[in-house]
Amino acid sequence: MNIVSERVAALDAPQASRPGTVCGDPDLAHFIRTMSLVVPGRNSEDTPTAISARGADALVAHSELISRLRDRSPEITVGPLAFDRQYWIATGRPPHLPARSGVLDQSKFVETPASEEVAASTKPFGMGLYTSTGVFGTLGMWSCYLELNKGSTLFPTPWTIWRVSARPPARVIEISSAAEWVEFASSAHRVEGGLLYPNWSLIADRWDGVHVTARAAAAIQGMIFMVDGHLIAPSYWDTEATFWLRWVFDTIEFVDEVNG
Repeated sequence: MNIVSERVAALDAPQASRPGTVCGDPDLAHFIRTMSLVVPGRNSEDTPTAISARGADALVAHSELISRLRDRSPEITVGPLAFDRQYWIATGRPPHLPARSGVLDQSKFVETPASEEVAASTKPFGMGLYTSTGVFGTLGMWSCYLELNKGSTLFPTPWTIWRVSARPPARVIEISSAAEWVEFASSAHRVEGGLLYPNWSLIADRWDGVHVTARAAAAIQGMIFMVDGHLIAPSYWDTEATFWLRWVFDTIEFVDEVNG
């Protein structure tokens, strides 16, 4: 079975009855659990092969859960981004690493350089800032992910939560489908190890932020697509998220710190 069709089937499967919903919304919780479980490579026979972006989008278009999320909250499912409901969460670090500052400050923000090459990646780290959109009374999908995986050694507490509002003139590209991801990755790209990656230095010259919606994440998670004879490296966004390449926030506000 195509992994995307398997993912859609899992998204639309009856949700197991659980006492309460950790992240505050059963649809968000089910989406996040499914995205973590149904990914290529979890079994040896799941080695990903190139698939059609159009085909992946057609499969996701039939998902009842995705359709329900779109009706309830188009801003996280297909866009456009809600500029005033963005949440950044700084997580702790394992004991053997230095503690991470949970303070959000422009002086500590590392802009994505437009003048020098950035390491090949479909989701860069060590620069920029990732936020998720507050929705359904939650602080966004990333907050839900952390709650559902509380106790993980990857993202220990404390979690320091900040709300940011971006200036409306900010240039944010919306990616709400596999086809749009392929267009985005190939329009400004680099090739390394035989795989095509977004060229984040070129992208930083064009955009302030990249918004990957829940619908796009469902279609592209772990998948390999082909364009002009090149294989696009698999990406793992997991949830709806925005990667900010530039500091374009007009307000930042401390929300909470979660311990234990």
